[in-house]
Amino acid sequence: MRGALETFAEHGFAGCSMRDVARKARIRVSSLYHYFASKEALFQEILDKMSDEMREIVLSVMSKGLDLRELTRESTGKFFDFFLANPAYVRLGLHNRANGETPIDRSIINRWLGLMDGLMKPAEIQGTLKAVDPVCLMVTIDGLVHWHLANDHFYRSILGRGLDDPEILRRAREHVIQVVLRTVGLE
Repeated sequence: MRGALETFAEHGFAGCSMRDVARKARIRVSSLYHYFASKEALFQEILDKMSDEMREIVLSVMSKGLDLRELTRESTGKFFDFFLANPAYVRLGLHNRANGETPIDRSIINRWLGLMDGLMKPAEIQGTLKAVDPVCLMVTIDGLVHWHLANDHFYRSILGRGLDDPEILRRAREHVIQVVLRTVGLE
């Protein structure tokens, strides 16, 4: 799976073949087809794996019984950390969003929107959260995290240090969290 993820992240869905994936993974194409019927099925497996990992992060944070502000703060920070630790997912996400090559899996999106709506609606009704469109919020969080992590070169150009510097990384992570908290009226 790692070879497939790296290949898709580097070339995009449309820019690579099963042969390219097999070459990167150092296996025969026939072996790859034994496990995945098509390039689409392999790509979907990668997206499902990423979604499952992210869902585990959210469930882990939710199990702590935090208030909505701390839940939002910690889950946003954990998303940032997850993508920081998985740069191929960042490249894959940016490539796919910029080129619109692959269809969005509505079932994954609907699960995330359902979770967000379940958390946000009661808080909106109670007046503790601004009314925010969950789709726009999801795009905002996704965009902020991906864009900041993809811009190490920009940080280096402007600040002389990149995201490998703990202080720059802390500032970027905290900024993303603060933008999300302010967007929903929790800060």
